[in-house]
Amino acid sequence: MNTLEVRDLVKVYDRGGDAVRAVDGLSLDVAAGETLGLLGPNGAGKTTTIRTIATLVRPTSGKVTIEGVDVVQDPDGARQRLGYVPQEIALDRMLNVREHLELAGRLHRLSGHEARTRAAEVLALVKLEDKAKVSAKKLSGGMKKRLDLGMGLIHRPKLLVLDEPTVGLDVEARLSVWDFLQSLKARGTAILIATHSMEEATRLSDRVAVIDRGKVARIGKPAELISGLEGDVLEVSLASGLPDEDLLAAAKGVAGIRHVSRTRDGFEVSTDKDPSIMAALLQVVASKGKAVASASYRKPTLEDVFRRAVGHAFSEGETS
Repeated sequence: MNTLEVRDLVKVYDRGGDAVRAVDGLSLDVAAGETLGLLGPNGAGKTTTIRTIATLVRPTSGKVTIEGVDVVQDPDGARQRLGYVPQEIALDRMLNVREHLELAGRLHRLSGHEARTRAAEVLALVKLEDKAKVSAKKLSGGMKKRLDLGMGLIHRPKLLVLDEPTVGLDVEARLSVWDFLQSLKARGTAILIATHSMEEATRLSDRVAVIDRGKVARIGKPAELISGLEGDVLEVSLASGLPDEDLLAAAKGVAGIRHVSRTRDGFEVSTDKDPSIMAALLQVVASKGKAVASASYRKPTLEDVFRRAVGHAFSEGETS
């Protein structure tokens, strides 16, 4: 049995009389000691899915279980097995680190003795033992995030659900959180991470699920998803302006090109590394009255998997 199982999940919202399907038949699972990364454009259904798993949103239909416990039929039982850490850090500026952990333990119905004992364990786990009596307002961003994670772990959950766990952190703090999450996975914790960071998804995830329009568009190990993309990627940056539909259609018509998609400053195609293809493509661009700033080949990445699944790259508002 998987730690988390989501089957045929549907969530429909009523928006001014219109039925909006935020999640549309989504299924996924996470095993003990596995990390599953969720990728998707804004509005794809990631947040609704996570909030449903965390018992904060009631599904329209479908089933979500944590260690076999149904989140709708037994939400209290599900919460005992779940640690949820939202994107926004929720700390009290006046409480110190130990007090935060003990309070979280009491909220999870631990006795006073259990809360104190678990707090000591978590302090060591998140490497904040020397900050136990320091108020939250004096912690660095990375320390605050580790404390926030610790509060989600005080009751020893089997599943940890994270929404953008490192957004806003500097490089050193981000690496520290990543190391901590890897150590949790080694202990057998199942982890579900919603992220906009391709690097984070690649580094942490055993498998990645790309969500689009409330459905799972792709799921698998990052390396396998990337290897499933045929050929290399030829990137073309335009000197000015963006490609119109006429240019993209003409590029797609060049022999040997399998896929064409827009980028922030031009477009890119999937093809074999063949000099004749590049030459033909540059001729097409020139025939459409566009000037090329640069053109180069590269190996495909996880972002190419995302682009192929949803039809576009991350927009500026979706990139961390």
